Amino acid sequence: MYHRLKNANIVPHGTGYTFPELLSVLEVKEIDKKRYFVVDMQNAVGQKIIDNPREIPYTFRGQAVVLRSLELGLCEIAARLIPEYVLKV
Repeated sequence: MYHRLKNANIVPHGTGYTFPELLSVLEVKEIDKKRYFVVDMQNAVGQKIIDNPREIPYTFRGQAVVLRSLELGLCEIAARLIPEYVLKV
């Protein structure tokens, strides 16, 4: 698998959401056509059942993805985007 990934013509953009309170999704349940996620909590509180991931505190992964990809030799940085303005509507 490493060889296939190393030769893939894709590069992670370095962003995306991460949920710092969660370790993993243990199970997905569907009841009356609605999904519920059983998740393992980071702080040893145990498990939590959620129905909407938007309600969970999140942050962006940022450069961690790109830096890890560089460490593994999976990519090279060809250019850097430095935005001058960010507009959120």
